[in-house]
Amino acid sequence: MKAKLTQKLVPQLEAKASPYEVRDTVLTGFLLRVRPSGRKTYLAEYGRGRKVKIGTADRISVAAAREKAEEILAKATLGVDPAAERRKARARTLRQYLDEVYEPWARQHMKSWRVQLGRIRRAWRPLLDKRLHEITVFDVERLRAKRRMSGKVTAATINRDAHALRAALRRAVEWGVLPKNPLQDLKLLKEDRHRHMPALGEEEIRRLCAALDAREERIRRERNSANAWRAERGYPLLPDLRSRPFANYLKPLVLVALHTGCRQGELLALRWEDVDLAAGVLVVRGAGAKTGQTRTIPLSETAHRVLEGWRQSQDPPDVRLFPYTQVKTAWQRLLRAAGLAGIKFHSLRHTFATRTLAAGADLATVSKLLGHASVTTTARYLHSDAERARRAVSLLDQALGGGL
Repeated sequence: MKAKLTQKLVPQLEAKASPYEVRDTVLTGFLLRVRPSGRKTYLAEYGRGRKVKIGTADRISVAAAREKAEEILAKATLGVDPAAERRKARARTLRQYLDEVYEPWARQHMKSWRVQLGRIRRAWRPLLDKRLHEITVFDVERLRAKRRMSGKVTAATINRDAHALRAALRRAVEWGVLPKNPLQDLKLLKEDRHRHMPALGEEEIRRLCAALDAREERIRRERNSANAWRAERGYPLLPDLRSRPFANYLKPLVLVALHTGCRQGELLALRWEDVDLAAGVLVVRGAGAKTGQTRTIPLSETAHRVLEGWRQSQDPPDVRLFPYTQVKTAWQRLLRAAGLAGIKFHSLRHTFATRTLAAGADLATVSKLLGHASVTTTARYLHSDAERARRAVSLLDQALGGGL
């Protein structure tokens, strides 16, 4: 709506179910936004969708806000970007830039914003209180050399940390906060592209499954004990877990991971509408995938049986297959019970890849199943197949003979 913004009109504007704006008829580009909470904010609009906050109506008068809007609009007419000017003023140090400029943008545009911001703040903590233009390649080189010498961090991790920082500073250049990216000439560390990709062996899988079975039995015993206690006191009984294929979510989650190669985050994002048991497929939606790309995974007989049993075990069924945000604690307890210290949930994905390739599946197919952006990533799993390598080398004995 349009109206002449006055000190009398503004207090009379009532909040609605949705935010709305009142455009001033005196100064084009000067407006007031009224939110459902009742908060009223003066804005200056200097281009399509480009607005700068001036202040709230409870702290600044209409006249003062209009005067400030005139100043902002005049600068915009001369080619000065008011939003960029404000970002420059706010972002004095890396910490301030991340908190006040980069994070608000990342929340809206980056699916992995928590991870990327966490990387920067954790890995480059000594740089947080340095002014942006004072950060140098030498600063980063010195810090990553120290981390490398500790032997606790891989080159791949350090490179990802450096890439996150460099990307954040590149945005600062785009927004006019920095004249140039101080890390644009930073060279990444050389990585071992054929490093060992940990996968579970036959014995480790057996111990893991045995621990899962023992966990299921313990949960069922505890439920029976609880129901016996409730029956003695006349309380309503809890559902009988022995009548269900699964007593708890962890066993089906682990088995589905082993038989589909899905990442933990992808599994936790799955909804029952993504599973078509009749067609025997599972769909990983792009919104929940690391690469942002949707992919369809055919279900093995075991995966099909597990998902069918897990659906029967959910009473009533949830919208999501596994309605949990994280499984770290349960996973660690399972590993201790199985005597498998140091194994990550992601190792289940490696196991799927390695065993699928060893069974004769071609690289392109496995890459598609895993949702890799490149078969180069998938090819690393071939190097973890020691038995395949031994068979290849043994062919030399047949071709060359003993010789000794």
